[in-house]
Amino acid sequence: MKLTDLHIAVANIPDAGLLIEGELPDDWAAESLLPAYEARSPLSVRMDVRAVNGNVLVQGHAGILLGFECSRTLEPSEAFLRVDFAELFVPSDKHEFSLGDGVDSDAIEDEPYAIVGGQVDLEQLVREELVLAQDPYPVAVEADADDPDAPVWTSTSSEVDPRWAELKKLKLD
Repeated sequence: MKLTDLHIAVANIPDAGLLIEGELPDDWAAESLLPAYEARSPLSVRMDVRAVNGNVLVQGHAGILLGFECSRTLEPSEAFLRVDFAELFVPSDKHEFSLGDGVDSDAIEDEPYAIVGGQVDLEQLVREELVLAQDPYPVAVEADADDPDAPVWTSTSSEVDPRWAELKKLKLD
């Protein structure tokens, strides 16, 4: 199912919650991608939206297949990006609150999202999570961190640049 509107009226959320799932239009995802990436599939989302004591809890995930040029090898590659999230929306009039012991919400960097005009804007949440999950310098294959002999300057031990081959003999204490 194609999703077009991610603005949900809080009054329309049933007691059991609301399940939102589907794909966002291609141009929507393209606006949220860093310059290094291009979308190779639609952005699929699945969110469970629940009203909880005047607040709205949103839990879910989004996923998209991305194409990119490896910043290490400059070869074309692709990877599936999956973003899991759980966020709380609070009424805008209660956006400032006290957490006790003199700690105000202004001192917290990660403020909750606001319910504005009786609606939650899930588009803002999905865009933010998607942008933050993208590596600005994508790498096709990560070096194997479990292999102590794997060089850190290449993706695999078989493709060591000959200029760095002598470093394999170096032992650090």
